[in-house]
Order: sequence, then structure tokens, then C-alpha cells
Amino acid sequence: MKYLLSVILFLSLSSSVFASGSCTGPWIDTAFMKVKVYQFAVSTSTACTNPVVIFSSAGGREMDLLKNPTLGGGNIPDGVYTCLMITMSDQIKISPTTSDGLQCVAGTQYIKDTCRADDGTANSDLLIGTTFNNVACHGTIVGAVSTPVEDMVTLYLTTVGGGAGSAWNKPTSTTSTNPVLLNAPFVVSGSSVGTFVVNARNGLCTSGVCSPEAMTFGFR
Repeated sequence: MKYLLSVILFLSLSSSVFASGSCTGPWIDTAFMKVKVYQFAVSTSTACTNPVVIFSSAGGREMDLLKNPTLGGGNIPDGVYTCLMITMSDQIKISPTTSDGLQCVAGTQYIKDTCRADDGTANSDLLIGTTFNNVACHGTIVGAVSTPVEDMVTLYLTTVGGGAGSAWNKPTSTTSTNPVLLNAPFVVSGSSVGTFVVNARNGLCTSGVCSPEAMTFGFR
């Protein structure tokens, strides 16, 4: 067992992850991107089996990803971890730094409901500890009107992912391309520090509503 000193999230944007549709305006930046995180787990299988929990908080911790927050650390075995599971609120809070002339108004906070009843996902395989349970998602977006409902969900990322299906559901095989792509695995060898990088710069646009429409993920 080796000690993971820390897991740090950075921010900057690039390929579609939480997309609700095509952008109808320019790409713009956000002053903050806040997410409530309940648990952070990894697996050596791209089927996300036998999860190893790195960080957990029963009440969740809201963190601004632009502030480079540190999640925490723990003892995990040496290995190459090709699946990342983030148990989180499905609501992401953003505030554009400039207006796009459409739905994004500078200095206004928006809440993106990322797992909804009307977006083709409608459910998530929620991971609490090492137990998976399927739960329903709620909330709707109709045109430019968002009715967000907060749900606890788990986001799945793997090194073979491609966003081909619902990233809120556990992959059914080691070759499933449904999860979000994890650009690089998390490699633990000896006492090490893991840095989880979320690339989301200039990634807001109007897609029905003002929305974060592109992110890339990986470890370094």
C-alpha cells in the first residue's frame, strides 16, 4: 500500500462532455466553476470494477475548480488506474466573464443540470463507498428555460472512453466507449502525488442555455 499525497484539480476546456446541444454563439470563459464532490474513486479496470476510494465526504465538498483545490489522499496499492469515478452533484455552477450576446451574461451565475430526466440519460449508477446503485435523474431544459433539480450522481471516465453513451452509467465491458475519455491513467508507484487535470478554458457557450460545453480530463 502506498500513500497518495494529494489529488488536485485544475481547470482550463476542449471537447464535449456535458454538452446539451450545439453552440449558437462564441466560446467564452468563466469566472468560476463550482462542483460539489462526495467521492473520488479509481479502478485498474476500464470496466470500473473493484473501486478503490481515494476521497470521500458524506456531506460533499463544494469546490471551485478554478481555485486548484486539493481533494485529499489515502493509501492505495501500486498500479495503473484506468478508470476514474467521481461521485458529485449533477449541478455545475458557472459565471461567464464576458457576455456572448445570447444567453450568457457576464457576472451572472448559472446552474447547469448535467443529468436530467429529458436528456437521454435519466439515471446514474451511483457509487457510494464500493457499492453501485442505479438512481433516477431529474430536472429539465426546455428551450432557454432551465428547471434544475439537484441529484447525486457518479461520473465515469476511462482511458478507452469516448462519450459514446451516458457517462453517468458504469461501463458494461472493458471496451465500452460510453464513459468520458480519460486522457492519461493514474499511475501509482511508491509514495506519489496525483494531479487530476480538468481542461476547461474558454468552454462556455449558449446551447439553449448558458452552459459548460467542453472539457478534457487526465492525470499527470
